[in-house]
Amino acid sequence: SEFELETVRDAEPVKVDLAWAEADYSQQGFPAANAIDGKKETGWAIGADKDKRVPRRIILTLARPLDLTPETKLTIRLVQNYGGHHTLSRFRVSLGNDNSDPHTLAERRREHRDRKFEEWVRSAVTNVVQWEAVTPVTATSETPVLTIEDGGIVFANGDFTKRDVYNLTFGNLPAGVRAIRIEALPDERLPR
Repeated sequence: SEFELETVRDAEPVKVDLAWAEADYSQQGFPAANAIDGKKETGWAIGADKDKRVPRRIILTLARPLDLTPETKLTIRLVQNYGGHHTLSRFRVSLGNDNSDPHTLAERRREHRDRKFEEWVRSAVTNVVQWEAVTPVTATSETPVLTIEDGGIVFANGDFTKRDVYNLTFGNLPAGVRAIRIEALPDERLPR
């Protein structure tokens, strides 16, 4: 339910203030922040419907770095008020000397994803094709009648049951053409 820390030096206990808590997973309604809020009725929990045997972790960020000497003792209290198979049964404590990023894991993941996406956009922008619709000067076929409409759209009307060849002629083309895109467009006038 709650994590409490204190140091003892020269028989003098000093409470260690915690500034932040984050976890790789939290049970719904029991976020990591509850583990350091000082309330006995709240807490951090890792219960899940699936993936029950997956290692989980919580990182507690100290408000200030600890001033430790070889004589200093650190006491970590895990106040677990729920019992009934809701207590930690196998765990390890690790100490770190730098946890300067106050953002949650989700925020850091989002920032990392956004940064990687921006990098990808910058590298991909050189490969982006600027498509410019062009209008044919002429459009002919043997059977259907081809009509040139606004926006460079060609509408075919007539017998579609046989093989045919559409001949489209374009003029005044933009410089540097390296690709052609043909779009099949829906239209209410076409059979379903």
